[in-house]
Amino acid sequence: MSAPAHDLPRVLVLYDDDCGFCRWSLAALLRRDRGRLVIVPIQDEGAQALLAEAGIDAADRLRAAHAMPLGGAPSDLRSGGDAVPLVLGTVGLGLAGRVAPAVLRRLVYGAIAGNRTLLGRGVGAQRRADADRVIARRRAEAPWPDASAG
Repeated sequence: MSAPAHDLPRVLVLYDDDCGFCRWSLAALLRRDRGRLVIVPIQDEGAQALLAEAGIDAADRLRAAHAMPLGGAPSDLRSGGDAVPLVLGTVGLGLAGRVAPAVLRRLVYGAIAGNRTLLGRGVGAQRRADADRVIARRRAEAPWPDASAG
């Protein structure tokens, strides 16, 4: 059974804003979320600073989504398949994120991320536009606190 939404931490999710498949996938998660996810494009200046502080090389920052408890330390940042349990747990799909062993999550995530351009072609323009509306609404409702404040 999932923890009640009020018991779950808020989670910062960094996503690739230039990837249609990434935005579509994120919007699907946001539709299940109860306001716990705070989303920020990886391309954001504050996100770039956080990723640098976490030791993520500039060349690797856009290869995966990243997540951490909001207000956590850079060492709490998880990327790719390692971020899956945190994000899915936050949107009420915790069992799905915990069932698969870490190595399998990393392999599956890597296969999807490595083919996201191809997968994105399957997401039509209308679905991308719908996803963009969901994302814009969430970013307006739950802005990321100023990165320089943390």
